[in-house]
Amino acid sequence: MKELADAIKAAPAGKFKASGTGQGHLASGAGRLMQAMGLAPNHVAWVPSNGAAPAMQDLAAGASTTCSVPEARAIIEAARRAALR
Repeated sequence: MKELADAIKAAPAGKFKASGTGQGHLASGAGRLMQAMGLAPNHVAWVPSNGAAPAMQDLAAGASTTCSVPEARAIIEAARRAALR
């Protein structure tokens, strides 16, 4: 998390994008996180997705997204298996 926060702080506004299932969800904490880091809430561009499945596709493609652990469990486990190879 610290490495991600450092990269976000060092990047110009809008370089990083995040996605998730919508405002008012877990993602709303992202704006508060930006403020806690001393950045504008929109320093990371928000790209809403149409539910957890598209958000997981974004995650698999390397984008940041907010989701619950159960939603991401298959991707997390696949990454762990790949790391063990």
